[in-house]
Amino acid sequence: MYKDLNIDYLGISGRQNELIELTLSYGFKSFNLDVEQFAAQVEQEGLDSARRLIDSAKLRLSTFPLAVDVETNEPDYQEQLTALQAAADLAAAVDCGVCRATVPAAGDVLAYQDHFELCRRRYAEIGTLLAEREISLGLELQAARSHRAGRGYDFIHTVDALLMLLKTINLPSVGLVVDVWQWHLAGAGPDQLALLDPGDVVALELADADSPAGDDSAAESTRRLPGEVGQIDAAGYLRRLAEKDYRGPVTAKPALQQFEGMSRDAIAKQAAAAIDTAWQAAGLSRQGKLVSTG
Repeated sequence: MYKDLNIDYLGISGRQNELIELTLSYGFKSFNLDVEQFAAQVEQEGLDSARRLIDSAKLRLSTFPLAVDVETNEPDYQEQLTALQAAADLAAAVDCGVCRATVPAAGDVLAYQDHFELCRRRYAEIGTLLAEREISLGLELQAARSHRAGRGYDFIHTVDALLMLLKTINLPSVGLVVDVWQWHLAGAGPDQLALLDPGDVVALELADADSPAGDDSAAESTRRLPGEVGQIDAAGYLRRLAEKDYRGPVTAKPALQQFEGMSRDAIAKQAAAAIDTAWQAAGLSRQGKLVSTG
């Protein structure tokens, strides 16, 4: 596994050379791909020129978000699927290996079983499209109650339900983005990773919480840096995944509000330090291998 700087999660922006410098300065091995920005750069400069700095810095591009609404009508879905092909081609060209998809926690049109079948079918189709480009699709849970407020039908908001969706899709190219804050709100923890097969997790997002496990009333604005409060066992997640030889990105996902007024260097430094502390507590080597159970 490797330490990832997700600039979107930290509210950081800048030119490509500035982001690369920031990534290298604080020991990150990758940063996330802004597909639209990179596509514009490729159109203006060409692919080789657009990726030259990334290649010379020997950095990875980690993940990019799925820009497809799996709940929309069929014509719009097909149009978005066509656009995804172009985005995925670009991601594949720079070896960005994970596309993140947030699974709906509720809906207004379909009851549970029909909603489940729609998502199963469309995520399978998207996963197949991405697999042709050697990209994994990662499904991410939304457990916070706010994601279901005011909606007609509850949908997937527990780890068990998410695992059932993953099982029924049953494609090696479709796995999980484990956002530990959402898992905590759902009442889950590192031990639930024991239910997974090696390769099921494609990205890990670390945070801490103010409230105890199972309290899904918490707001997204209360996300903390990993280790800040001690409610979520970030080191436990890292150890469990190291035991399964996890090789994907590990990123910090706190609330943006806690960085108000801070420079991007200060933000990146704090995020790096929080991940490093959990990394050391998990007993991991620099390469993310388990060398100690302490």
